[in-house]
Amino acid sequence: EDKSDVLKLPSHKLLSSVMNSCNAAGEFGLAILLNRIEVTGSSSYQSSITLDDPDFPKQIVDIQALLLESDDVLAATMFALCCLGCSQDAILLHSEVMAKRTNDYEFWEYSNECL
Repeated sequence: EDKSDVLKLPSHKLLSSVMNSCNAAGEFGLAILLNRIEVTGSSSYQSSITLDDPDFPKQIVDIQALLLESDDVLAATMFALCCLGCSQDAILLHSEVMAKRTNDYEFWEYSNECL
C-alpha cells in the first residue's frame, strides 16, 4: 500500500483549508502569501505583483487558476483581503473571477461601480 495516496487532496481543498486556518488565527497576510506560494510553486510564472498595483485583481486571476475553479479559495482570498483593509481589491477580484467564469465582462463590469 502506497501511503502517499492517503495524503492526496485536491490542491484547492488543501489551499482553502490552510488559508481559512490562517484567517481564523488573524494571519490574513499569511493566507495571501500561501495563495501566492501556490501560484509560484505550481507554475513557472514569476512576477512582482503587489496589492497597490491597479491591475492586481486581473493579474492574480490570470495566474491563479484555483480562484476560477474553487469558490472556497476565492472566498478565503477575499476574506483575507478585506481583513487587510483591501476591500476594494476583494470586490474587484470577485468581479474579475466572475467575468472570466461566465465570459461576460460587460455584466460584471458594473460590480466595480460601487467603488
